[in-house]
Amino acid sequence: MLRSTKLTLVMLTIAVAQLLLELANWARWLTGGDDGLAGFSIAPLLGIWEFNFLGHTGYFYALGALVLVYFLVRNLVESPFGLTARAIRQDPGRVQALGGRVYLHLLTVYTVGGVVAGLAGALTAQTSKVANLFMLDFTTSAGVVVMIVLGGARRLSGAVLGTVAYMTIHHIASTLNPYHWLFFIGSMLIVVLIVLPEGLIGLVDRVVAYTRRLGRSGVAR
Repeated sequence: MLRSTKLTLVMLTIAVAQLLLELANWARWLTGGDDGLAGFSIAPLLGIWEFNFLGHTGYFYALGALVLVYFLVRNLVESPFGLTARAIRQDPGRVQALGGRVYLHLLTVYTVGGVVAGLAGALTAQTSKVANLFMLDFTTSAGVVVMIVLGGARRLSGAVLGTVAYMTIHHIASTLNPYHWLFFIGSMLIVVLIVLPEGLIGLVDRVVAYTRRLGRSGVAR
């Protein structure tokens, strides 16, 4: 897959996910098939906080994991490794001409992404006490792509913002119209792609820049 780029890479990733979905569905003895794995018990967090029906423990547990992973990945992005990854994104040929090992670097980046996705799947299984084939479904992969595009594909904070926006719209729209909530998601995605190609994080940057300009003009006066 890493021999390809851009849209081809995305489509190959989704295709492999579908192959894994069918493989997991076939191996019912291991995955439970369509029924998935259920009925397992999760020990209280740190031996103190139990995972109750209201989901309070699960929420703060997942939030803590999110904050921890975010700062770890942000440090990775800002490290020399992350700067090399940015250079590869802009011009892989030049990096290779300078002696960089482009393929191995991309393989490492892809592996880190897989580790983060695996942690998300483990958190889902722990907090919901269910592990089913939906984790490998096409709608899950497509939802992740929509979240990234909404927030901003070139910024780590954009991915977080896009996820919050997607889940908020999903909750509100599905409450108002449980049958056509995807219409609202699609409409917002079209507006963002036309008006804000850099994603919602670009809107935040514009608001911050405008606020700073107002502050400077006020000080100058």
